Amino acid sequence: MAEATSRKLWVLPSRASLKSIRVPRRRLGIRTVIIAGMVAVIGSLMTITTLVDVQRQRATEREDLEERGVLLSNSLSSVLANPIRFNDTQGIGEIAKAIWAQPDVSFVKVFDAQGNQVVGPGEDQFPVGVTDSSVIREVSDLHTAQRWTEGQLEVMTPVRSGASLVGAVHFGFDTARIDDDLRDLTVNRLLQTVALILSGIGVSFIVASYITGPIRILLRASNRLAAGNLSARASGMHGREMNELGLSFNRMADELQEKVLALEESRSRIVSVQENIRRDIAVHLHGPVQGRLLALKAQLEQLQASEAVTPVGAATLGAIVDNMGEVIQDEVSTLSRRLYPAIVRRGVVVALQSLADQFDSTLEIELDLDSDIAAMERQSTGLIAEDVRLASYRIAEEAMSNVVKHSKAKSVTIRLNVDQDLLVLVIEDDGTGFEGSPAAGSLGLAVMTDYAQAVGGECSFESVPGRGTTIFARLPIR
Repeated sequence: MAEATSRKLWVLPSRASLKSIRVPRRRLGIRTVIIAGMVAVIGSLMTITTLVDVQRQRATEREDLEERGVLLSNSLSSVLANPIRFNDTQGIGEIAKAIWAQPDVSFVKVFDAQGNQVVGPGEDQFPVGVTDSSVIREVSDLHTAQRWTEGQLEVMTPVRSGASLVGAVHFGFDTARIDDDLRDLTVNRLLQTVALILSGIGVSFIVASYITGPIRILLRASNRLAAGNLSARASGMHGREMNELGLSFNRMADELQEKVLALEESRSRIVSVQENIRRDIAVHLHGPVQGRLLALKAQLEQLQASEAVTPVGAATLGAIVDNMGEVIQDEVSTLSRRLYPAIVRRGVVVALQSLADQFDSTLEIELDLDSDIAAMERQSTGLIAEDVRLASYRIAEEAMSNVVKHSKAKSVTIRLNVDQDLLVLVIEDDGTGFEGSPAAGSLGLAVMTDYAQAVGGECSFESVPGRGTTIFARLPIR
């Protein structure tokens, strides 16, 4: 696993180089921002509105309760005056019970002028005989006093006979109903907020889709274009501005496609012209040049056998003849084969085997060539296009040369197989490997990619320092 994670993969610029360009796939946040903004606005407005309404209703409910307290106090002041003054316990009790029966009343206490509790319907809670002079002090100015305590409104009202204070009534209103009303209001507003948020999300989704739809169309078209699909275009745009943007993108894609196709054709022509020149030079070397050298060699051999030449001259001519033979065999013939390997006409398998023989004295070479390819080529070498066979040979040749020059490798493995309609060539060595971008430092690697490009294929390189380099070439069979 450590080896797999330490590997670095580079793909040099090729016909499929656009496939190595990846547009970062980042999810557009416009839809999320619009929906989140709508939710935030609705939530904020409903929260503020609810707080204001709750405060307003609390104030209103309190005002209503205080008004009820005042009205009840005014009626009690007159009806309790005589019962308290004449100590009519039964009458006071009846009036207290009537007060107790009022909505929201939580307790009733009736006091005489000295602050003694006279009677009340809640005798268990407020027993008769208890003295509370604080209530008398609260109403000593003959005015009703109200105060809010936790959970209730307390009302203390004087009972007077003319201008004299004869007693007081202390009763309270339970505020639980107000709390319930406020709670109901809050719950209703919460439900309304949820409904509005859901509606807002739906509206926001529609609006965001309308806005982001064209952007997503452009993004998908950009990704397809970056993946090498030069026919990708943006269609289905709505809105005048977005439609203009789509047209601009399509014009850019048209220009890019034209430039890439022109570049591919130019590269293919360059490689083709280069190979034609090599072929012409190879033919010229193998034909006229080698023929003339062989003719000169024959003339020198005749001169060497001539009686007119001294023994010393014959020896010199013999050395010249031998050197010329070595030049013809080792230099001219070898250079001719390297300029144009005519063996590729017999098939890519035979050509790779011949190439392995050339490097056999320097490297330990293992060939893993698909037997189906060999059988196919024995039937007809034309099943694999000649320029594809030549590209395979050139890539393998350049790879082997790089191994000898730079990698310090001891062994090389060459694999060849067919994957659907592609010819897959893999050259792997056990050399030193390299770091950094291969395109920046190796002409040989760039040359291999050029040959792959010229036939519509691609070439990639994988290397680990100290563990060798692997070259992958995928070429169309035709």
